Amino acid sequence: MLAIPMGILAGASVTFILWLVMRMESLAGARSAELGSFMGFDPDDAILAVPILVFLGYQEPLLVAATIGAPGFALLFAVQWGIKYRARRRAMAEGGKQEG
Repeated sequence: MLAIPMGILAGASVTFILWLVMRMESLAGARSAELGSFMGFDPDDAILAVPILVFLGYQEPLLVAATIGAPGFALLFAVQWGIKYRARRRAMAEGGKQEG
């Protein structure tokens, strides 16, 4: 019964993350929004587990994880974007003062 709203929330969060990453990269350059690797795995490598978990019958826990995780990462990226955006504006303002 809650699967559709949960899926919409997770999907909207992923869309928001993609938009933020594109904004961050347009402001600070390519790969500026990239997260680091952990033991040779990138965070986006987790997508490889999705078909395996679905095949094993773990659709509901996967949906719950996406409903919690995607908005959490969206919040993380929003904070990261805000920090980078403010730093860029501050640098541009200081650069304008020095030249003028």
